[in-house]
Amino acid sequence: YVGVHLVTSDLKRAVSTMDTVRAQIPGNLVRSYQAHPALRERNYGSFEGKPKEKVREAPGHQTYWQLPTVAERQRVKLADDVETDIQIVLRVRNLVNQIIVERKETIGKELLVISTHGNTLRTVLSAVFNNPNYPPLKNAEHVLFSVADWNQMIVTNN
Repeated sequence: YVGVHLVTSDLKRAVSTMDTVRAQIPGNLVRSYQAHPALRERNYGSFEGKPKEKVREAPGHQTYWQLPTVAERQRVKLADDVETDIQIVLRVRNLVNQIIVERKETIGKELLVISTHGNTLRTVLSAVFNNPNYPPLKNAEHVLFSVADWNQMIVTNN
C-alpha cells in the first residue's frame, strides 16, 4: 500500500480503538486521520442511556423484527425520535462515498480503515449485502472487504 486513511467515529471508544490501530502503522504510511460524527452509533433519541428492555417496548421494535427483508426494515421507526436503519446507511454511505471520490485519482493502492460501532457496521453491512440476518459483531471484531464491495454504497444523489 502507498498509504492508509483512518476514519473513526468521534465517540471515545472508537477513537481509542483507532489510536491502537494507528500505533501499529508506520507514520509515513498514514495519509489522513479523522474522527467523524457520521460513524457514530444509532441515535436512540429519548431512549438514549435507557436499558434495552425500554427500547424493546418501543412501538416499532416488534414490527422491525417481523419484517423479512432489509428494504422493509430500513424505514421502520422504532419511535419518532429514533434513527432508522436507512438514516444510518445514508450517513455512513455518504461519508464513504465522499472518501472514495476524493481518493479515486490516487495512483497506487490505498487502504481505508474505519473504526465504528458494532451495530452501526452491522446495519450498513446488512444493506450492502442485502442480508437482514447479518450476524451481530463482537466487541473489537473487524470486517475486511474491498472497495468493489461498496458499489451499492456509491451514489450521485439521494
